[in-house]
Amino acid sequence: MKRDPQSKIATEDIARRVRELAGEAGTVVFSNGKFNLIHPGHAHYLHEASHYGTVLVVAVNSDATYEAIKGCKPSAVWAHRALLLASLECVDLVVPLEDMTPHNLIRAIRPDFLIKSDTSELPPVGHEVVESYGGQVIVVKAFGGYSTTELLKQL
Repeated sequence: MKRDPQSKIATEDIARRVRELAGEAGTVVFSNGKFNLIHPGHAHYLHEASHYGTVLVVAVNSDATYEAIKGCKPSAVWAHRALLLASLECVDLVVPLEDMTPHNLIRAIRPDFLIKSDTSELPPVGHEVVESYGGQVIVVKAFGGYSTTELLKQL
């Protein structure tokens, strides 16, 4: 059954929502990023990530953290970036990343897997938190050489 994308966006009680979605035996997969310009590379790596568990949680940098990291405003506000990601069938929950790193969110959610594309910083930020409790870090090969930075340069 297809879910309304809005129902897949959580800004409160995130850990509870993840536990409800995963149930007793579920496996939680986590990824995060800025997702300023969502492209086929994102869709590919999130689809691949979804195969590692029963629930895929995607944390999207808030507008404030995006601006702090990049030094400029994102092309699309958080709500729009979140809605686009929530529209992907493979994504189960989209949450805001209000901190400069995903460490606190990872501690709250305790995903079994942290998944990032090989176009990201490696090892991925947060790997040490996931590995500290026995979780695994998986790096997925990029699709078609897509890069938000390169796409924005072309525009």
